[in-house]
Amino acid sequence: MLKFIKGLMGAKPAPVQLRARISIPQERVADIFAIGDIHGHLDLLLAAEQRIFERMRQSKRPALVVCVGDYVDRGPDSKGVIGHLCRKLPRPFYRICVCGNHDDAFLTFLKEDRFDPAWLEFGGEKTLMSYGVDAAHLLSIDPTGRQLKQVARDHVPVEHVDFLVQLPVALSVGDYLFVHAGVLPGRPLAEQSDFDLMWMREPFLTQGSGLAVTIIHGHTPGTNFQFGPNRIGIDTGAYMTGKLGVLHIGPDGIEEI
Repeated sequence: MLKFIKGLMGAKPAPVQLRARISIPQERVADIFAIGDIHGHLDLLLAAEQRIFERMRQSKRPALVVCVGDYVDRGPDSKGVIGHLCRKLPRPFYRICVCGNHDDAFLTFLKEDRFDPAWLEFGGEKTLMSYGVDAAHLLSIDPTGRQLKQVARDHVPVEHVDFLVQLPVALSVGDYLFVHAGVLPGRPLAEQSDFDLMWMREPFLTQGSGLAVTIIHGHTPGTNFQFGPNRIGIDTGAYMTGKLGVLHIGPDGIEEI
């Protein structure tokens, strides 16, 4: 009995895993295009997709487009970005979007009754404005945030909420793992929490994943792609630089387009 109790005391709590983790066999995908953090820039997203279409213009084989999260906040048209991502790409392309911390924060704001103004300072005020909701004005009328939440819920389409709810937190394709932020080094995916995958920076950025896969991620912006140990960061700071990076993983290797 004493041994059992000590085991319980020493046991680590199970990681919180509420979002799906998707796995696709490598043989089903010849070309993968990964798009970095969009942050409300529909114009840059459309331009990135056009580059992908041009790159595959002579090919009829299916191509997977992976968006690594942060579709909302900071930029001018979060509503337009989500509306576009709700629609399917033309054949032979198909798209999988993983959840970023900003997307999860937006959903939390819409779903929870408790009002936390931190998300508005996190870039959420611009997201609400894209839906026609003036957060500053509504908070001047009702500082509790209750009216703001109700108006936001009335203005964000159900389809957009469903999109946010259904976002997976990770996608595995053969030797590649696509997440928004990173992983706790050395822990298998089954032991990673949703929070880890959406928010991680250090020690992942310095140490890498410690896993037998290459992590493709966003979350930490740079002016160019960031190549580290077993990882490639593809957040090119679109809302600051006007550049939205696309990484192509194909039969001939890896390239930026």
